[in-house]
Amino acid sequence: LSGKVYRTAVRKLEDAFILPQSSGFGGDWLFQYLFDFCLSQSMISRGDERSVKLTIKGRSWDRTPLETKLARLLKFSCGNWTSVVEPFHGERLLSLYLDHLKELPVGGWVDLNAPAFDARNAYFSDLDTYAVRDRFQSRYQFAQQSGMRDPTQLAQALTTWARERMFLFGLVDIGDLDGKPAWMRLTPLGAKAMGVQTTASEDGGSPLIVN
Repeated sequence: LSGKVYRTAVRKLEDAFILPQSSGFGGDWLFQYLFDFCLSQSMISRGDERSVKLTIKGRSWDRTPLETKLARLLKFSCGNWTSVVEPFHGERLLSLYLDHLKELPVGGWVDLNAPAFDARNAYFSDLDTYAVRDRFQSRYQFAQQSGMRDPTQLAQALTTWARERMFLFGLVDIGDLDGKPAWMRLTPLGAKAMGVQTTASEDGGSPLIVN
């Protein structure tokens, strides 16, 4: 109730994640993200007086295979984007974006925004196939239309999602240029989470830690 557990958890999260200063991830943001994920997976349950307790699913998390953990994290992140961030264009647009990420060579750097703009262009070039006009009229004909992103903002929203979600758990790497994110590459972990087969040379083996 005093918030001591929360503050301790936030501080531990900030110390445990190795992230560049430009990432913009704070401990409070990480805490809320992981808290929402754990609730969605029934790994914790709410108790009385603002308390939580670990469930059987939560206790079995450490024994879950890494590929399964990553796939569950990715599925949760996709569901949040398509239901909250971009509920109209999101489902098909995000699917195209992930398809473009799967095609990247593991470990090969590309422009940070290239996969997002490629996905957006592919989506826009085939709007009739996806019946976007009919879906738009069905949803907003008799309802007040909320503000929607323009084409550039749609692509930028995909890039932001990758930085906030995929990068956080090592599914992609982000490279900085002059202190600003500029490059992206698919990691072996990201390939595994999306079901992409990798070679032994791409997996890389254990990292070498040099003090």
